[in-house]
Amino acid sequence: MLGLLSSVVAPDVPPVQDFKHHWDSFLHYYATKQHTELKSEPIEATKLTFHLNKMLKLLMEEQSSALSSHQLTPSMEFLLHHNVLDILVTLCQADSPPGIRPYIFNVFIFLLEKTKYAILPETSCHQPMRRLVLVCTLTKASPTESQEIKFITMLCGKIKRKPDLVHIFLDSSVKDNFVTPNSFDTSRQSSGRVSRDSQTVNLVNIERLAINVKDALASLHNKHLLAAALLNYLDSADYLLSCSAMESLLLVSGMESDLAAQALVTGSPFMPVLLSRLVTFYTSIPSTVDPARLEEILVNWVQVHHYHSQEMEDPTFQGRTELLAFFSFLDFLDHLIRVSHSFAAQSLATEIKEQFFERHLETRLLSDNLEESELLLGLAFTSQTWLHIKSDKLAHSFSVWLLGEEISDRPMLPTHPLKNKLVSLCTQPGILGLEAVRMFDVLLSSPCPYILDRLVTVHMETRGYHMSSSNPEAIINSWSDVEDEREKLENVSEEPKRSTRSVTPSRTLAPSNIHRLVNCWLYLVPDQLRLDEVRGSGYDQYVADASKQVETVAKECSSFDWPREATCGWEKSETSSSDSRIEADPSRQWSEGMFLSTILAQLAKCLDSDYDSNLQLTSVLSKLAQLPHPHLHEYLLNPTIPLAPGVRSLYTVLKEVLGKAVARSDSISHFPLKMLGCRRRMLGDQNSSSKEMECQPEEQVLLEAILVLDEFCKELAAVTFVKYHCFA
Repeated sequence: MLGLLSSVVAPDVPPVQDFKHHWDSFLHYYATKQHTELKSEPIEATKLTFHLNKMLKLLMEEQSSALSSHQLTPSMEFLLHHNVLDILVTLCQADSPPGIRPYIFNVFIFLLEKTKYAILPETSCHQPMRRLVLVCTLTKASPTESQEIKFITMLCGKIKRKPDLVHIFLDSSVKDNFVTPNSFDTSRQSSGRVSRDSQTVNLVNIERLAINVKDALASLHNKHLLAAALLNYLDSADYLLSCSAMESLLLVSGMESDLAAQALVTGSPFMPVLLSRLVTFYTSIPSTVDPARLEEILVNWVQVHHYHSQEMEDPTFQGRTELLAFFSFLDFLDHLIRVSHSFAAQSLATEIKEQFFERHLETRLLSDNLEESELLLGLAFTSQTWLHIKSDKLAHSFSVWLLGEEISDRPMLPTHPLKNKLVSLCTQPGILGLEAVRMFDVLLSSPCPYILDRLVTVHMETRGYHMSSSNPEAIINSWSDVEDEREKLENVSEEPKRSTRSVTPSRTLAPSNIHRLVNCWLYLVPDQLRLDEVRGSGYDQYVADASKQVETVAKECSSFDWPREATCGWEKSETSSSDSRIEADPSRQWSEGMFLSTILAQLAKCLDSDYDSNLQLTSVLSKLAQLPHPHLHEYLLNPTIPLAPGVRSLYTVLKEVLGKAVARSDSISHFPLKMLGCRRRMLGDQNSSSKEMECQPEEQVLLEAILVLDEFCKELAAVTFVKYHCFA
């Protein structure tokens, strides 16, 4: 009965009236305080946060009682159309009274996270949201970093679901109507709790704050506000905040909007900040770091924090922390290029090439009077940089920087100094030559058409090494009649096969005389150089290893624009990349190319090279042999093809070297025993050698080279056999 009476005497106040009351009470504080008090009295001494929390609570109550969860409620309508958000942004930037800033950020976070009504499409909230994002770009390492990044991250999440909203944050040069309180409708009809007389709140103090805020924001000239704000947190001391900013930057840069990409590249600090950070990380690496330990650093930017844990610390590894920071950020940039809009991705890749590869990394490789230690460090950096590149555009930029724009090194074309220097380093004795070859081995470890074209494949595609290419009247198939018949049968059922095969069949890679080819490699090493063992011993293990390697390489190369068969010049398809192909010209003089010529020349001198150098050399050739390029395969792995006059192949080079080895072995006493002792020592058995097994240093070099060549021939036989089964 009393409850009924109270409802008649004092009826419930509509939530919107209560909402207006709390907003007016909030504004009343600023109208009754002197300007100096607003900058000195802490937020805890006021009731401002109480009113803000009440307003948010009323919004949620109205939302829960609304007929539709996405309905615009009266309180939300008041918030959007009475400049509530504009005033809050002004107070946030001015931080008046001191300490209010995090609470205001929480208000915006609450509106984005909790309210079901989509406020971002509302025109009235565009300016406040833009201005609050701009506020985030004004200071670094602010006490409200966590709230700021949460706000921006939530904005990015909303934009991801509705990409068109990104245009709200694209241009700060538009004349915003900043807070001008005199133009606001600040009057209200009071509820039953206060006097019903109409009154106007004096907002002169807020107007003063608004003028100061306008001056601060006017100094910013960013056309992509979200990117400019996110870049502000990349160097945050809080690792999690930094990662959140990086994740949101990936999202923002991946927008399909051409206008957004243009603003990102040309109208924001996107490029300068990222490149400056990369260079800073690189220059902080101590020059005394051990080049041999760089290969231990292979990191992912998302998981790099695991490497900083106490159990993974290594006090003997000088510069480890700096290397982790550099390579993890390089990995992030590579990820950014992979997911970004094509214009932004290409621009960033080009900028990395010009600002980092050419200005910094190249100085460790091409500068005059470089010490050997500096060259070794430069080679190690180049190798590890390549291992962290997965994006196509950055791989292209890296390839052009390292090996030149031109994919052929014909005499009439200008030479590329860096490529010439790196290839020439492969001929150097000792550790320098070894590391140069190792660098190329790393480049070949993850097949890339830009690298392969510039090193070997472009020289193969005229098939100038083949006898038929030099005799126009003898342009005949190099395959047997059996293979021709098989080709006809394959053409009948080609389409069903292609639908079920991960690789395209090729009779160049899978000739019918496979056993003859395999035996050519297994029987290449003369009996005089072999131990008393079954010929081809260990071949089965090479086949098992090659099966995995060839299949992996075939999948990685499946998208490359390579021909299916080795023919005398092949026509470029309409979809071929102009970068990866040149017009075939069978009449021009054939050349192995600078790189392959150097590698084969080093192989020809392997009897005088140390064990590690020979092992590295055969590793490079093995990787080339595994590639499913028909011309390269034919040149390297098919000993039965007729070679043009004056042309050498891998088979002929090895045959000549092994012939020299036979001649040298005649001068070594107890050669079989010394060969056995050498193999045992290489397998780690140091105690079973007799006096006859002991050998001189020069004999040791020869014996080790012969053992490497013996194993290499087995490996080539295995690769040939496995490729047959893979492409048959």
